[in-house]
Amino acid sequence: MPTEMKIEQNSDKLTIWQPQRRQSEILGWLVEQLTILAEALGEVMTPARLKIYAADLADIGQAQLAVSLQRARRECRFFPKIAELRDLAGASPKQERDAEMRKAWEALTAFVRKYVSNDAHGSYGPQYGWYSKSYPKLNDRIQATVRRTGG
Repeated sequence: MPTEMKIEQNSDKLTIWQPQRRQSEILGWLVEQLTILAEALGEVMTPARLKIYAADLADIGQAQLAVSLQRARRECRFFPKIAELRDLAGASPKQERDAEMRKAWEALTAFVRKYVSNDAHGSYGPQYGWYSKSYPKLNDRIQATVRRTGG
């Protein structure tokens, strides 16, 4: 990983902060790509509209945006709204929630495979669901969901 990038991690997301110069390069690229998309679809883009689109799409990775903009050129009959471009990039709130849920499910099933036994007389002990005292703590949201589902 390049040394000029900083990583910040909280309980929900991992954020990579790009240096200011890199961010301005990406914004310049994004404005250029939006202009190409507008030209391809016969849309007039004002500088103010370009600024709004670029600001609202800047949180999406450049590779995802490239796919989104290419798909928009090939699939859209009219210039897409910001929400449509986010959908094409896989960055809509619903898609983000779905990805978060899949990630949580995978974490829970990996935990269960490693630490929980359904073997009534196996090496883990005499009761179903018994697990060792030394296990990692699951995310609070995952624990709350498991409790609500009766686990």
